Amino acid sequence: MAASGVAVSRGAYEGLHLNSASAGTDSQAGSSRDYQPGSTLPIGAGNHARTDGPASDRSTGPLLSVRNLSIAFGGVNALTDVNLDVWPGECVGLIGPNGAGKTTLLNCISRLLVPSTGSILIEGVECTRVPTARIVSLGVKRTFQNIATFQEMRVAEVLAVGAHHETRSTFLDAVLGTPIASRESLRVRAMVEESAAALGISELLGHVVRDLPYGNQKKG
Repeated sequence: MAASGVAVSRGAYEGLHLNSASAGTDSQAGSSRDYQPGSTLPIGAGNHARTDGPASDRSTGPLLSVRNLSIAFGGVNALTDVNLDVWPGECVGLIGPNGAGKTTLLNCISRLLVPSTGSILIEGVECTRVPTARIVSLGVKRTFQNIATFQEMRVAEVLAVGAHHETRSTFLDAVLGTPIASRESLRVRAMVEESAAALGISELLGHVVRDLPYGNQKKG
C-alpha cells in the first residue's frame, strides 16, 4: 500500500480515499481538521484551506490540489473558487450544512461531475483530463453514503471486482485460461483475502451479500 490522504464528507458515511502512486510505505493519517462554512474552508467562498497537520509529509508536494474550482447547476453556484490541498498522511474533513457543496466537491474530484472552471491535480496530474473510467488508476477510491454493491454476488466476488483495475489479462485470456490469467487470478485472490482480513470479514467471504446485516454490507 502507499501513503494516503483522505477527504471525507458527512462524517464517515461518504468519502474519498487517495493512494499515492509514488510512495512505497504506509502513512497513517495523523491529523484531522474540520472545515466549517465561514471558517477555514467555507465551501463556495474561495478561501484556501490550511494544511498544517503535524504528521503531514511536505517533501513531495500534495497528493491532492484543488484550485479555483467552480460548478453551477441551472444558474445556481454549487461551488465557487474552492481551493484545497491534501498532503500525504493527512485526514481532511469537510463539514457543513445541507447544500454547502461537500458532496459536489467529492463528485468533482472523483470525476462523477465535470467542474465548470478550475483544476484538480492528483500528484501533479490534471485529473479533469483523465477519462472517468481511469480515475482509479490515479489512486482515487470513492465511498458513498448509501450501500451500492452487488446483492446477488458473494463477498469474495464483490471484493474481486474492486481489484479489476490491477489486472492486465484480457477477456480472451480468461476464456482460454492462459498462464497470465491463472497468475492474476491467484494474485486477485490474495488481494481479496488481504482486504477481507483488514475489514474483519474473512469469515464472510463465501456469503451472499444480500444475506449480510447492514454494517457488514457497508464494509464491502
